[in-house]
Amino acid sequence: MKATLLLETSTATHAGVVRKLNEDTLGVREPSSPLERVQKGTLWVIADGVGRNGRGQQASRLAVHSIVDAYWTSAIPETTDRLRSAIERTNGLLFAQNDPKAAPQD
Repeated sequence: MKATLLLETSTATHAGVVRKLNEDTLGVREPSSPLERVQKGTLWVIADGVGRNGRGQQASRLAVHSIVDAYWTSAIPETTDRLRSAIERTNGLLFAQNDPKAAPQD
């Protein structure tokens, strides 16, 4: 007998007492088929928008979108390895974006 787990989810966020703008980002990717659910599951990514010079929102958006895209398009079969690879790739992108030697970004 198969058991089906049904989750009902919601989100809420708050800028906090220090900032006027909430720079956090949430990304969710649901599988489009039962096979995809078995292979990839459901992915939730939350990034805290901490940054200097008002770049926290930019960094949190890049982190969430990059992790979700890299995970979902990866050919790596093992889930934990696929997630690790997506996070490591995103970490490299964030470091490169914040490299003081890099050209300023608009």
